[in-house]
Amino acid sequence: MKPTISVVVLCYNREDIIGRNLETLCDCAAHHGTLMEIIVVDNKSSDRTRDIAEEYAQRYPNIKVIANPGNFGVAKGRNTGMRVAQGDFVLVMDDDAIFKADQLRLFAEKLAASGNAGIICPRVINMPSGLDQCPPLVDVRLYGNFQGPCAAFRRELFAKIGYLDEECTFGGEEIDYSIRCHDAGYDIVYLGEVEVEHWGRERGVVESLGRREKWIYNYTRVLFKHFRSRSALLFSTRYSLSLIISSVRSLGFACIWRLVKSALAGASAGLGSRHLVGIETERFYRNKKIRPEYGNIPLTQKFLAKLRIV
Repeated sequence: MKPTISVVVLCYNREDIIGRNLETLCDCAAHHGTLMEIIVVDNKSSDRTRDIAEEYAQRYPNIKVIANPGNFGVAKGRNTGMRVAQGDFVLVMDDDAIFKADQLRLFAEKLAASGNAGIICPRVINMPSGLDQCPPLVDVRLYGNFQGPCAAFRRELFAKIGYLDEECTFGGEEIDYSIRCHDAGYDIVYLGEVEVEHWGRERGVVESLGRREKWIYNYTRVLFKHFRSRSALLFSTRYSLSLIISSVRSLGFACIWRLVKSALAGASAGLGSRHLVGIETERFYRNKKIRPEYGNIPLTQKFLAKLRIV
């Protein structure tokens, strides 16, 4: 029987946590009646991540391990697994995203009743702080940008709009695919009653700056790729300034020029690969209440919110 859910777990050097991830998935598949295949994609880890995944594959026949010959980045790495997935829904997870068995079972039940949803998203809890990575939504219809650690896709969506943008080596693939999904007429559904834990790790200064450069480049590129220049410039300016300000606080003023160059390069690349969405989609994304944000929130509103004035 064809699995109803394919789980794609993208891994890179997380020997400390990949076992916990797979243990929960296997437990749910074995004991809770969820028809599931598990596809582990390893982006050429240099630690024991792949070995641990292979050990689980020997114990559980529903696990398949794909060993990429290099670090393909986030979007291309995920696409490797998504292209071979057979389930009606494809649940994409980072190696450090952990479902408790009851929450995964609940998520599986919700997927089956998700209507016209193209992307279905659980609540992502940042561990160990226990804080919600996306501020609570007043209106779940205003969820317009899935979060990378965990999201499910209706597999028929791949035939309609393709796979993730492989130019997004780190960051940007979420907002890009969300925009394309919305433009194709599908809903993006947020399930706040379903929780997944995200166990991110601390990064060194050099690695952190490199990731931020990729992040600001890809976000800016995606915004200029899909939106008309006025909206793209507005969103990317707000987003870039917010990221630069937060980066200066943690990395110092020396990071400013590198981040500005990345933003300008992203804008140029986006203009060179234009794929404008319909006006209704652009109007939807100009809404200041859409979450998670991507530059749609005015900086003054964010500043006042931090002061708890609004």
